[in-house]
Amino acid sequence: MRPFPVSNLQRGAACGLGFCLAALTQPVFAQSAWTAYDGYTSSALVPFSNGGGAESLSEIMRTGSPRVGVSIGTYNSSLLVDTGSTGIGLEESYLSGAGSGFRPTGEYGLIYYSSSNLVAFGEYYEGTVTFNAADGTTVSTGDNMRVLGVRDKVCLPGAPNACDASGSISMMGVGFGRNTMIPGVSAGLDLNTLNPSTLASALATPQAYNPFVNIAGMQAGGTMRAGYIVTQAGFVLGLTASNTAGYAIGQLGRVTDAANAQAYSMQPMAVSVAFPSGHTVGGVGQVLMDTGVTDGFLYLEQHDFQNAIAAGSTITVDLLGSGGAVGYSFVVDPTDPSAPNPMNWAGPRGHTASYLNASVRAFHGMNLFYDAVDGFVGVLPNQNATASNPMFRQVLVLNGALAPQADLSIGVPTILAGATTLAPAAASTTTLANGVGGSGSLIVAGAGTVALAGFANYTGGTTVQSGSLNLTGTIIGDVAIGSAGTFLHNGLVAGSVQSAGTLSGTGQILGGVTTLQGSALAAGNSIGTLTIAGDLSLGSGTTYVVEIDGVAQSDRIDVGGRAQLGGDVSLLLFGTDATVPALGTRFTILTAAGGIDGQFATIDDSAVFSSAYPFLAADLIYTPQSVLLSIGRSDVSFATAGTTDNQRSVGFAADSLPLTSATIPLVSSLAALDMRSASSALESLSGGIHADLVAALAQESRHVRQAAMNRLRDERSAQIAPLAQGSDIGEPGGLATGWVQAFGGWGRLDGTGAGHLNQDTGGVLLGIDGAVGDAGRVGLLTGWSSGTLDSQAIDASSRSDSYHIGLYAGTNLGEIALRGGASYSNHQIETNRTISFPGFVDAASASYDGYTAQLFAELGYETRISGILVEPFVNLTQLWVRTDSFAEAGGPAALSGNGSDYNSTLSTLGLRSYVDVDWRDIRFTIGGLLGWQHSFGDLAPQAGLSLASIAPFTIEGSALSRDAALLSVGIDAALTEAVSLGVSYDGRIGTDDRDHAIQGRFTYRF
Repeated sequence: MRPFPVSNLQRGAACGLGFCLAALTQPVFAQSAWTAYDGYTSSALVPFSNGGGAESLSEIMRTGSPRVGVSIGTYNSSLLVDTGSTGIGLEESYLSGAGSGFRPTGEYGLIYYSSSNLVAFGEYYEGTVTFNAADGTTVSTGDNMRVLGVRDKVCLPGAPNACDASGSISMMGVGFGRNTMIPGVSAGLDLNTLNPSTLASALATPQAYNPFVNIAGMQAGGTMRAGYIVTQAGFVLGLTASNTAGYAIGQLGRVTDAANAQAYSMQPMAVSVAFPSGHTVGGVGQVLMDTGVTDGFLYLEQHDFQNAIAAGSTITVDLLGSGGAVGYSFVVDPTDPSAPNPMNWAGPRGHTASYLNASVRAFHGMNLFYDAVDGFVGVLPNQNATASNPMFRQVLVLNGALAPQADLSIGVPTILAGATTLAPAAASTTTLANGVGGSGSLIVAGAGTVALAGFANYTGGTTVQSGSLNLTGTIIGDVAIGSAGTFLHNGLVAGSVQSAGTLSGTGQILGGVTTLQGSALAAGNSIGTLTIAGDLSLGSGTTYVVEIDGVAQSDRIDVGGRAQLGGDVSLLLFGTDATVPALGTRFTILTAAGGIDGQFATIDDSAVFSSAYPFLAADLIYTPQSVLLSIGRSDVSFATAGTTDNQRSVGFAADSLPLTSATIPLVSSLAALDMRSASSALESLSGGIHADLVAALAQESRHVRQAAMNRLRDERSAQIAPLAQGSDIGEPGGLATGWVQAFGGWGRLDGTGAGHLNQDTGGVLLGIDGAVGDAGRVGLLTGWSSGTLDSQAIDASSRSDSYHIGLYAGTNLGEIALRGGASYSNHQIETNRTISFPGFVDAASASYDGYTAQLFAELGYETRISGILVEPFVNLTQLWVRTDSFAEAGGPAALSGNGSDYNSTLSTLGLRSYVDVDWRDIRFTIGGLLGWQHSFGDLAPQAGLSLASIAPFTIEGSALSRDAALLSVGIDAALTEAVSLGVSYDGRIGTDDRDHAIQGRFTYRF
């Protein structure tokens, strides 16, 4: 081998194929070109067995071709290894005899050697082929390896080399892209009728006939990669990352073989011949590094040279289709060890392009490997070539289709020698980590990802048909994206982009961008900016996908030229825990230094808002050089989130709030909720406590009227035993009586929304009354009480301090009792609310007054049955409760109110009974009551409220039950004629409210 002259290297590699070697680093030979062989761990060295003291291939090629030790049937010797043919041919006697271990198949074939026009015919036998390995072991094929048992031979006319059909055949072809073994011929074939031109044009021999790529362990899932390496020491069977490190690798073309299956063509090459005269000719075609011959020949398709190539001519061979990155040269001279001897011109012999048979001499300074799985060939200067040879660059040359089924990383410069399709499988990534050049094009297909990280200046352009192209490097040239393709652009494109698919990323495009129908444009990887130095034209049907977050950051396109807008805008919210943007937030999503023409047709914000944030909507604002995206209110009313009338009422009020500095915190936070959260927020906002406390005050009013009515029953005539009062000691008619009653109550209102309200009441009443006439009595009462109402569900509470005054009177007409009275209660009210929902917290409080007025009357019929006093009765009460207007102190959620009016008429039908029991000079009176109370008029009090004093709404408080059961039990003890004590339980139980009280009384008669 002779190194390239530097001038040749510079001319061949400068940039003539769009690949500037000067821009690429020189990899260390120990580096693996790619990770395709990383999963394979086994290989075996089959040494040469030529004998005569020759150990290296360079020594062997001085006189002939390499041989290896082999066992085939009864043949146990060495076979010539020919990389210029495919398949084993052996005299049939070695296969057909007893004990050979081979089986006849009944199928017939030919071996044709074009250099001599020798044709051999025979039957195929199947069995195991075993090779002697360097470590003393053996390496074998499977037991179905086919070998042609030769029966007949003939020399066809027109051979360039001498032909001898009389000798025996013992040859093993391990070449690729060769058609030397032709299966499927007739058993009665007349060899003399064969035409050399027809044989030379036969389809390629199937790889199943190549023993070196059918070793046991090379099958799918095995530890050996199907392939071999030609080295100075022998043939290495099985490719690994280690034994292919440092090689420059090129992709072979694909052809259809004689079995109608895929096979690979010979290695591509470009060749030039510089004659001693200075004249130069050349061509492009295929090269055969042929261990089967020592002489070589060259055919140039546009020239018709004859005989020998002139001595002293320099032949330069570019290997792998590398554009000058890999190759060698030799001088037509018997003393040049890399030069075939002799070196002749030849005719086409079935070749349609230039063709070089470089003979075994090509291996003097070059090792070669063949990958039979994906169709690649690799070359590496060996110990006979200078390690720093500047004409060798470790590159990967691609030309055709490659479909990796797993992750693949290419760590050396890549040359695209033609239209190259990379089609990774789904969920896999093929990474080109170094530069990419050449005159070819890159087509991304499949369902996986192609990652391009280096500098790419190939001249054929880039197309993303399907799958994804992930660019973090630089592409010099244009990029086209098909409808099923995605271009994730985070690098630099020194060209333009046309897209019918998806374009995204944060890269720069020095040209323009044109999008077509059905395409998507998505700047950024999450949130980011895509920069376009030229113009942007968004076609009809294009979707500009914009990600936004909650802090005014968004995707953006910066255009240096003019932007022609069309298509639609679709919003996405960035991040799984993203904060929704606030109402009124604006995002700049596009700028164009040269101005903007047109507008987007629609904006789809359903992916951001819709069910998650139904109260927000996006709108677009156009300026001469930018497009802004503004977050505003949607057409969805807050009231749609309401599950109660109160929630809907405050929801409509919130809808009417203008966006001012005072209201924006509330409205923005409310708008950022989903339906479920908004329902809770409306409940918290509604101020229901202001109406609920009216119901509580109405409930508390019974303590005043019950105290008055009980006093009148206490002072019944001597024959009547009172409830919760001592015996009728003394004549009551002329007595003045003072009394004190303490009470404590608890209850519950079911509420109108989130949960119930707990009510607590306590107070003291005192009064004085006296007899009027024989059966009448008139009295005056006063007192104080305090009540609380609390709703933990919405964190709202109220407290009322009440001051009471009342009159009462009664008389008896025989067994008929008439009782009645009136009272007035003044209430000093305090309310406290915490308004809290996602994104918003506020506290509001208010102080205001109210009153309760009531008139009550009762008619009873008293009689005794077996010593028990029984009184059926009917009671009628008219009740008025009113609260004053107020304005809460607080933030944006503070309310103002117009006050509430509540009117109700209560009718009670019941039965009382009492019995006296004397014990140790003390008379005990035990009594009880059962009744049914029916309410007329208002059940649920209402409150007129307003948000921010400008958005009025009305709410209802907790409804008191239309019908309720009354229950009372008690005991009184007359300790002396003047003093009595009593205690009782009173309860009102309805479907919507419950109220319970314990009362204690002290009575003193003057």
